[in-house]
Amino acid sequence: MISKQVSEDQFKTYLKWLLVILAAATVLHVGTLIITQIFTGAVIEIYSSFYDVSSIFMLVVGIMAVYPGLRQYAFHGVSRISYFKGTLSAAAKISVVSLLLALIASLIQYGFLQMGSIGDDAVLVFGDSHGDNIFTASVGYLLSIFTTFLVGWAIGLAFYKHGVLTGVLSVIASMFFFGLMEYFWEKMDTEVNINGIEITHTNPPFYVSFPLSLLIMVIVGYLVYRMIRDVSIKM
Repeated sequence: MISKQVSEDQFKTYLKWLLVILAAATVLHVGTLIITQIFTGAVIEIYSSFYDVSSIFMLVVGIMAVYPGLRQYAFHGVSRISYFKGTLSAAAKISVVSLLLALIASLIQYGFLQMGSIGDDAVLVFGDSHGDNIFTASVGYLLSIFTTFLVGWAIGLAFYKHGVLTGVLSVIASMFFFGLMEYFWEKMDTEVNINGIEITHTNPPFYVSFPLSLLIMVIVGYLVYRMIRDVSIKM
């Protein structure tokens, strides 16, 4: 199928870029970890570092799926639906790869810290995001970066199809979706005191965050599909 060829082509391209970017992020992380160990003794875990880098990466490649991806595939005779299915599949696969690399990097860091006996900080943690255990952390990571790709894709299509004004509005709207995903998955246990009344804010439970995150993905994915279905290719 054409969509499978599109998926394989994009996945190979995305994978090369992701490996280079995460390799650079790893070098930077190791350097930062060494410096913090020398001066403060704190441990910076790598899971959140990979998540932050992957989020930016997915947003950028989502936009690049339109500029120049859409015209490139149209030039080679790929139908809109094949382009949509193939790109969606490639994004899903690269999201899984990013997650697996983040988990592997976390285990490697944990092993080195254990061998170095870095006090009580040598524990396997997943930073300030996506839950306290490996399951919720993995689900949150995966859904968040995949949604980021979809949002980037939608932004690119909004600019491409409807022009600058709609594109700018889509960027503003994207802040709402990013805010929701952050609220669902990033740990934010805060207390606010207003006139002597303490208000505690915590993240919603998994059984709330998971289906609502899927709903956001479906909504954004449907918007992407609608824009692709009748978009005019600009040569």
